[in-house]
Amino acid sequence: MGRLLIKYYAPFDKLMGKREEELEIEGNEIKVSDFIKNLIKRGKLSNISMESDEALSSHLLILIDSNVAKLNDIIHDGSIVSIVPPISGG
Repeated sequence: MGRLLIKYYAPFDKLMGKREEELEIEGNEIKVSDFIKNLIKRGKLSNISMESDEALSSHLLILIDSNVAKLNDIIHDGSIVSIVPPISGG
């Protein structure tokens, strides 16, 4: 079994009721899309579109060890996964 450290940034920290947590995963890696499905299944996040990387980034960004992740990327045991709001500006 592997472990991930998940860090939640506003507003996700309020939705999750915590700023960070450890998550055990089966094996030593998990695909980003499966990681998000796990969060949705736990009832913590909803209305998250995973049709494409662009659709996902309109809801949230997943960072793996400070690098922006895509749906097909792999999260490895020991990684720090940050969930942050989408970036916008102009």
